[in-house]
Amino acid sequence: MVAREHVLWRLVVSAAGTPEYTLTKEDVGGPEGSSRVQWYKTHSSTLDENTLEALSTSKIAKAFCIPLGAVGYYIVAKFITMTLDGDSEEPVLVISDKAVETLPLRLNFLSIIGDYSEDGILTTSYGYIGGHEGKSIYSWYIHEVEGHSSSWIPGVSGLQYRITKEGVGKFISFQCTPVRDDGVVGDTRICMGQERICPRSPRLLSLHIIGNDVEGTILRVENEYWGGEEGDSVYPL
Repeated sequence: MVAREHVLWRLVVSAAGTPEYTLTKEDVGGPEGSSRVQWYKTHSSTLDENTLEALSTSKIAKAFCIPLGAVGYYIVAKFITMTLDGDSEEPVLVISDKAVETLPLRLNFLSIIGDYSEDGILTTSYGYIGGHEGKSIYSWYIHEVEGHSSSWIPGVSGLQYRITKEGVGKFISFQCTPVRDDGVVGDTRICMGQERICPRSPRLLSLHIIGNDVEGTILRVENEYWGGEEGDSVYPL
């Protein structure tokens, strides 16, 4: 068997601005088998196995997506070379040339899903990138015309909104301003609901006769209507 000689080991960022490291190497001495790599983090800029904290199990894949918990740490890869006949060499450790940095604060997606009907519930979801999230700011708005000027909906500051009668026939939008735990604020993004809010089928929630049942007394009807704006409801005698 021809021994393998490692010429170059290094950790590189796979692409500018992406949270991924790739282990690259050059070697000679016969074809490589199922070599394995395990990823670690460390506060030290120099290699010291006593300071390593495992980030993954040993695996064949040589690309590694950096988790949020590794921000501020150096990344270390432990590589074990395997030949085609199953022989392995002593593990090789290699460390990144700088500590992991936080990605720029931003939202990578924002969406609204749910029931676009009166009394329906709309729920928003979003993807946050850039360190640990703090108290991001949420706002809901109502639009007479899709994409045009809007009015802020008071009293709603969470990720869900139950549609009231005032929203029937209109459009709803959600606005999110990401905030990091250290107070840094990112760019605001807005998501417009895809449907105009429609009313529910009309029905009476209650119906009462008001007045004294005495000859000559005027009686009146009191009702609670639900299902958009009430029109000319009919009360047959």
